[in-house]
Amino acid sequence: MELVQAITKLAAQFQSPLFELPGESIQHTMAPNGRVEYTKNFKGKYKESAVMILLYPDKNNVAHTVLFERKRSESVHSGQIGLPGGRFEEGDHNLMQTAIRETKEEVGVEVEAEKIIGRMTVLEVPVSGFRVTPIIAYTEKVPNFTAEESEVERIIQVPLAELLSAEIAHTSFSTNGPMKVKAPYYPVGEEKIWGATSMILAEFREIMK
Repeated sequence: MELVQAITKLAAQFQSPLFELPGESIQHTMAPNGRVEYTKNFKGKYKESAVMILLYPDKNNVAHTVLFERKRSESVHSGQIGLPGGRFEEGDHNLMQTAIRETKEEVGVEVEAEKIIGRMTVLEVPVSGFRVTPIIAYTEKVPNFTAEESEVERIIQVPLAELLSAEIAHTSFSTNGPMKVKAPYYPVGEEKIWGATSMILAEFREIMK
């Protein structure tokens, strides 16, 4: 899929007066076992955050998006595959600016505000206490990625067509703690994309249909 084709399709969706986001029901198709109930019972206060689904071309103008593997740490999301993003900070005017700033910090790509296509359904992540707003944006330039050394283990470039065609698989595995998780995931190349990232991408995939 070429970048222009992907952008045109998404822009037409978000600009249509009849367009409705697929919402939580689609997100929940990729939820780990017990997660929906855990979210309902969460009594804490969520911190606002944003992530970016960034579309960009490779040298052949094939549309890609970027993910990254988190550094190993004490974080509950240690070693997981994620989207560029992070928490809302005092200097951010809005969550779109949060997504832009964090994308620049984590993977070194500067996204212009006018290249934002739209925002998707907010996802609550009780295990870390964040409310995540996913932002879809694009850049027409082939990016020169630079990983943020303290947070990013490696940058993962994914052809958009491969992400959209990935078949849902299921597995049980250990997190960085003692708990075993049963969860659906998207097998993309060598990666298993699961958890909040896969829930966000489930809605994106549905929009792209």
